[in-house]
Amino acid sequence: MTQRRVRLETRLGHYLARQWGDVERRIAIGGKVYPDGGIVVDGWPSHSPSAQWKEGDAGSHRKPTQVFHEVHNADSIRVAQAVAEMSELQRLVMRLVYVEGMGHAKAAWIANPGIGRDAIYRLLHECMGLIEANDGQEKYEKSSGKLQGEMAPSPSSC
Repeated sequence: MTQRRVRLETRLGHYLARQWGDVERRIAIGGKVYPDGGIVVDGWPSHSPSAQWKEGDAGSHRKPTQVFHEVHNADSIRVAQAVAEMSELQRLVMRLVYVEGMGHAKAAWIANPGIGRDAIYRLLHECMGLIEANDGQEKYEKSSGKLQGEMAPSPSSC
């Protein structure tokens, strides 16, 4: 008897990956596009550092400002860290589904007929496993400062 998989949409990793996809899409296109077609452009600084240097202005009297909002949040950073640990094919599927396909898995296998539907979903479930394993748990125990699972040094090794 085969074990039935949990639906992708009900996994915590899917929710986190959708947030990551929104962030990556905003970075790639330089703004936020809303479902009604409206767009908010993040913008660029009016003077680049090299333009300021050419004009003789080293920017010493100007207050540094960021002209666009910070788009990453804690969840998208955790997903980005998990994506960095994935294989090349897993990263490709993540980008196809969550950045270009806006979280719809069907978009990935329609856009890339070289990868079958079952393979896409298998890869996505593997990706969700990596994301959910990297859910922000502390690497250090708060009380001892040691890595979890790290053994204390033996007296003979000191």
